[in-house]
Amino acid sequence: MRIWTELNGTPPAPVDLFVYTHQHRKNKAWVDRRSEHVYEKYKCRLEELTQQASLQGTPPPKEIDVWIEVAGTRKGHIYGLWSELLYLQAGEITVVQVLRQLNGCKDMKLKN
Repeated sequence: MRIWTELNGTPPAPVDLFVYTHQHRKNKAWVDRRSEHVYEKYKCRLEELTQQASLQGTPPPKEIDVWIEVAGTRKGHIYGLWSELLYLQAGEITVVQVLRQLNGCKDMKLKN
């Protein structure tokens, strides 16, 4: 995703890559209903939590935390983030390792 970084100035967030891999480029149609539903639910929840944090004077929520809340996990898998996280490996510490640390789960598996 070097091109993404060059165009936007920052590496893509996992959610950006989810959209990239789950939406057709020509007509922006979602590949399935679940992808669209999870993404729309994510956007609403992120907005809600961001507004709450602003009113309370606390930091905004982490996007990945909101994604996990909305998309959910099943048997340690996080919906929609497997292929996206493969792009975000950086040096010796990968995003997968960071997610495992954030969630306190050594055996977390990621699933697309």
